[in-house]
Amino acid sequence: MERKQLKSIALYVLYGLVAAIAFLYLLFPGETVRDYLAARIVENRPGALVSIDAVGPVFPPGVKIDNLTIGFRKNVDATLHADAVTARLALGKLFSGRTAIHTRAAAYGGALTAETVFNRLFYFRGASRTDLKIENVRIEKCTYLQDALSREITGRLSATGAFQGKPSQWTNGTGKVRFTLRNGIYGLMEPLAGISSFNFSRIEGEATLGGGTLTVDRLELTADNARCSLKGQIVLDQNDFKNSQLSLNGHVEARGSLGNRKIPYALSGPLGNPQLTLQ
Repeated sequence: MERKQLKSIALYVLYGLVAAIAFLYLLFPGETVRDYLAARIVENRPGALVSIDAVGPVFPPGVKIDNLTIGFRKNVDATLHADAVTARLALGKLFSGRTAIHTRAAAYGGALTAETVFNRLFYFRGASRTDLKIENVRIEKCTYLQDALSREITGRLSATGAFQGKPSQWTNGTGKVRFTLRNGIYGLMEPLAGISSFNFSRIEGEATLGGGTLTVDRLELTADNARCSLKGQIVLDQNDFKNSQLSLNGHVEARGSLGNRKIPYALSGPLGNPQLTLQ
């Protein structure tokens, strides 16, 4: 075949691809996809209030969501928000008979990336595994987290984690998370050793999810005026996270004019209103 003919064929193929992509963008059912995505979120989190500005296609195959906000009827001011979310189909996983979605979100001055693998091909309602990475997120901007913890907490959050199970029944799943929070303020609901808040340089933690319980394997805080450690268990309440029951023990090493003091303590009761006991 002559070079001229090959060139003509290549141009026709290129034209066809460009035309297909153009039709995809022009005819993309944005409102229908937006309604479907909102319904899927509500299915996984009953009672959720979902707002999406717009949904459009991206290439490789996927969608881009602009201004996604998720609220809850119990407290409409406690929301989760992302400026933009891009979700793409992982084509390589299709050959192994599974469906995987790569997701990236810009939120709270940082980024979240995730890969979710479903056990069945093109079936999105069963159990799945999600690997998550959070980078440099300003947690004081997340009103949902501030409400769940019932206290002032600021700083830059980075974390890695994995979850296996059904998102709609997340307390019955299994998982692991490691996180670091840098350069912020952690407010206490009750003063501890004369300290009402920590201006910390670093908080590091590891936790494991299983059997409806979040086991805090390690939680360490480093501040100018103190060092704290904490471990134990949190029995999770899927319907009201703030009602999850604490059973945590640790100690605080307070630094002051009277010298260093190491004080053991325990946290019990609901997450939204914990009881502090000095031991």
